[in-house]
Amino acid sequence: MKKEMKYFVVEEDAGLYNIFSVDDFDDDGYLRGYNGQDGYHRSDFDIIMWFATFEDAVKWEKEHSKY
Repeated sequence: MKKEMKYFVVEEDAGLYNIFSVDDFDDDGYLRGYNGQDGYHRSDFDIIMWFATFEDAVKWEKEHSKY
């Protein structure tokens, strides 16, 4: 069975990453609490990688972060 990719890493700045869950976004694709605001739709984020678990996302971020 294929695991659902639920977490993703975005690049905030060169070498600075942030981890989000698909659950952080509402049904319209906006970060919860920011519905309709420019820059907060999931498609506005520079998604680098997708992961099935939060732990895998954290591991990737720690290996690649400059901070």
